[in-house]
Amino acid sequence: MKNELKQQLKKVLSNHLDWLSSELEVYISKNDLKGKLLSYSVSNDTDLGGGYISYFPHNNQEEEAIELSLMPSNNSQTQKIDLLIDIYWSDGTQIQDLIDYKNIDTDKAVSQINLIIEQSKFKLLSEMKKQISLDRPPHYRED
Repeated sequence: MKNELKQQLKKVLSNHLDWLSSELEVYISKNDLKGKLLSYSVSNDTDLGGGYISYFPHNNQEEEAIELSLMPSNNSQTQKIDLLIDIYWSDGTQIQDLIDYKNIDTDKAVSQINLIIEQSKFKLLSEMKKQISLDRPPHYRED
């Protein structure tokens, strides 16, 4: 069951990431922004996976990226699934908290997460457009 859930969530997240990335690419092109956009899925420690859209404002991959993160996770205390969607710098510095949805029933997780993102996708797109449009100095990781 867990592997099937993981695969279904990966498909849902990938579909939404693809749509958001496509819309952001059009926006970047129309507004002559110079940054680079990447979209990718990951496996996290809970094995549910997740996804990111990363934007490098100055097209320099040594600099930190602005990231839209879609991250479902198992909540070991409630035995349910949480969904966290944020925009932050790739060094972990939070820019904006967008969605923090708790206690999604595991048996309904795929449809509920799909619905949450579907109902929020224009807000996510708008907030990401706003963040990538700001004229920012380069942001580098401080070790």
